[in-house]
Amino acid sequence: MKDIVSSLTATALIQASNISSGVLMARLLQPRSLGELAAVNLWPSVIGGIGIIGLH
Repeated sequence: MKDIVSSLTATALIQASNISSGVLMARLLQPRSLGELAAVNLWPSVIGGIGIIGLH
């Protein structure tokens, strides 16, 4: 049970961090930089996906 609570807590903290950083980036970049915001959100996922290829 302790492991489940730890995992859920960590997941909640990560999600909260993602939400707050997304809002912060959107505010800092302003509407004129929506492409840059998309790149900031996209590339870490792409690099992570490429990095995990072959690990399963």
